Amino acid sequence: MPKTLASLIKVTDLELMKHLIVLRNDMSGLAVIDEDAIRILEFREKGIVIITPENICAEKHKVTLAFVSLPIKKKVTTFAAAVKFKDAFEVIGKVVEVTKSPEFKGQVTLSIEFTQYNIKDWKALIVAYIERQNSINRLKPNHGR
Repeated sequence: MPKTLASLIKVTDLELMKHLIVLRNDMSGLAVIDEDAIRILEFREKGIVIITPENICAEKHKVTLAFVSLPIKKKVTTFAAAVKFKDAFEVIGKVVEVTKSPEFKGQVTLSIEFTQYNIKDWKALIVAYIERQNSINRLKPNHGR
């Protein structure tokens, strides 16, 4: 008997998976704390590509990123507050490329190569996003079969 779509969907498949990403430019001390200001474009084995507001940092700048699972109960107002959350973790990296994009007005794409980070925490985050994507992909109908 074929399975119905409803029998394949779990409540957890519909929950949003999101992290607050707080960035601090270690050269200038400038921090981006707004929950919606930084978006992930690509995970890399030893780095990340994100979209941020312009003029936060430049190539070769050292940055520290804090990742905090959302939702959270308290509003984060400082970088130091972000790293105090129980499940938060930090990575330190170097900006290797800054690219302006016409599709993201007032924003840039940053490619960051990690220089100091906990490999276990980083891989766990990547695996969590891959597993979420795989669960979503299982919901897609198989056209042409």
